[in-house]
Amino acid sequence: MGGIWKNPEHFPISAETDILNALIAAATGFPDRPIMGGDPHPDDTDRWPGFLRELSRVTGAASARLDLVVAGRVLRAWQVGADLPAPAPDLAQMRYHRVYSQTDLPGRPTPDRPIRALKWGVETDMQALLVIQREDRDFRAVDGLQLANLTPYLGQVTASWRALDRERARAALDRRIAADLGCGWMILGPAGVVAEISQTARQVLDTVPGLRLRSGGWIECPDPQATQDLRRAIGKAQAGATQPQLVTLAPDLQIALTPARIGTDERLLGLLRRIRPARSLPVGDMAAMLGLSRSEARLAALICDGSSLRDAAETLGWTLETTRSTSKQIFARLGAGGQGDVIRQMLGSALWLALPTD
Repeated sequence: MGGIWKNPEHFPISAETDILNALIAAATGFPDRPIMGGDPHPDDTDRWPGFLRELSRVTGAASARLDLVVAGRVLRAWQVGADLPAPAPDLAQMRYHRVYSQTDLPGRPTPDRPIRALKWGVETDMQALLVIQREDRDFRAVDGLQLANLTPYLGQVTASWRALDRERARAALDRRIAADLGCGWMILGPAGVVAEISQTARQVLDTVPGLRLRSGGWIECPDPQATQDLRRAIGKAQAGATQPQLVTLAPDLQIALTPARIGTDERLLGLLRRIRPARSLPVGDMAAMLGLSRSEARLAALICDGSSLRDAAETLGWTLETTRSTSKQIFARLGAGGQGDVIRQMLGSALWLALPTD
């Protein structure tokens, strides 16, 4: 990997390997060595600080900084070590893959601090600037060679990181939408225990009082009968039932069990859906999106959740006459022919995806 160091006594080959491992970890978002005690949090994918720390350790830098720049604007930046001012060189005058020092860095007015800087391109629209600094003695020649030896990898590595960053951002949107809709998935093993579970499915389970995912992987429902129904459904699905097995785990929470190919494996897939009550939506935002008053929005939410007008009147503390009058105003504003139309319009609306839970 890379060139052989000219002076192994001053810069062992293992140092280059450590830097490259940290660089690969930064590109993928995964650690360069196993993490004791379990895997990192799925959102903990920013490994660029680790790369900069390793680079600082090997080169003896007091500070290391990486900037990603598009059209002259810094979109992302990472800095580790001493809080030294960024040199802000003239990027347009810097050549790609050349290692600059404080004496020849374009746009650097005075060489008051030892610096090594390197610029490279990322795809067609982005530039990257890597800067290491010291506060006292100058860098050795081998430290500049360290940066130069990274140049064959930096463009591809940062382009790969950028592509993964886009994919992770889109996956985060998918997770948010799934959470807004109360959806999630789990994969069950041969014994019917949960082997894998999505973040959104775990969130759904955590919102149901009395429902637990036991340490052994078994789902325990608030109603013991529901737990038995689930185990029977798992048995049927594993026995080759042609139709998905639907089980009500708790009020407003169902799971559909079906065999599925996950990658190269045949597994039992469980798809969760919990109906999110309309009354959990922020009233003011819901009213604005539907063109209703706040009081009308409160009643519309109860209608959407299946309440009769009599039950809604009791919940809101209104008279039945006021509730009926307000419901007619809702029908008129929404162009609805009755409560069924209100339910259909609201359940089919994108407001579930646009509004957070109140």
